[in-house]
Amino acid sequence: MSHNVAAVLEASGGARPASAREQRVRQGQLLYRPGTPAEHAYVVLEGRMRVFAISEGGREVVFWHAQADDFLGVADLLAGAQRTSFAEAKGDVRLLALSRSTFLQLFGHPTVSAAVCLHLSQRLRRARSAILTIATAPVATRLAHLLVVLSDGSSPRADGSWPLDASYSRQELSEMIGASRQSVSEALGVLRDRGWIELRGRQVTLMPELRSAGRDIDA
Repeated sequence: MSHNVAAVLEASGGARPASAREQRVRQGQLLYRPGTPAEHAYVVLEGRMRVFAISEGGREVVFWHAQADDFLGVADLLAGAQRTSFAEAKGDVRLLALSRSTFLQLFGHPTVSAAVCLHLSQRLRRARSAILTIATAPVATRLAHLLVVLSDGSSPRADGSWPLDASYSRQELSEMIGASRQSVSEALGVLRDRGWIELRGRQVTLMPELRSAGRDIDA
């Protein structure tokens, strides 16, 4: 069973909390948008949610993609604030919706509080790394860092390679590192030619050299 889902079930006595509800969001639909009250936290059960904002100039800035077993919408709920971003379904998505009172009650359980703190710390580290690389690094390096981050939730194969759990389009990758689609396609070719990744359509597999170098990679 997935770690975060297991933590919620353990905190509620081994069963889904009575006040929790399963929610489905179809491809392209928004789960929430900026300015709406943060009344629920979510655990993604199946599918992927794109979390993004739109700048004053109308440009989309993608923060991350929430995948199966990820928490979603936690920071705004804990802050008692309104939503500050959009959450859009990439394909059909199933979520476990937890009301504020239910989530705060579960948060008092050690397994849930530890899982949430780990989730938030990972988000903070990824944001800090993204800011640094976007400001200073070439596209191939930024893309390599992103691929390492995206592979954190996957498991290695017997040969030491790391396939990404989800497939991402060139456009989605470009949005996450603030680059053009063309430059991302070129950067993927650079990483492939260096033997750091394998490409099969949208599926990207990291080779052991890239995973072991981690965020210290310089492409």
